[in-house]
Amino acid sequence: MSEKKDEITQVGEIDPNKKTSPIVESSENENTSTNAERGICWFNGQQYSPGAQVCSGGSMLKCYSNGNWGRIGSC
Repeated sequence: MSEKKDEITQVGEIDPNKKTSPIVESSENENTSTNAERGICWFNGQQYSPGAQVCSGGSMLKCYSNGNWGRIGSC
C-alpha cells in the first residue's frame, strides 16, 4: 500500500468571469509583484495564502508572496 501525499486542491480550469491572479512560469519571478493585493493569490474568485498549492488543468501552481501563481510542476 502506498502512502498518500497531502491532498492538493483541484481548482479546475480558469474561469474568465472570476478573479484569478497572474500565473508566472517559474519561481524566478517570485519577487516581481504584478498583483495589487500583495500576498494574496486568487483563483476563480477564491483567496489563497502564500505557500498554498493547487492543481489546475494538470499543472501544479504555488501561491507566491507577491500574489502571483507559479507553475511548479504537474499534478
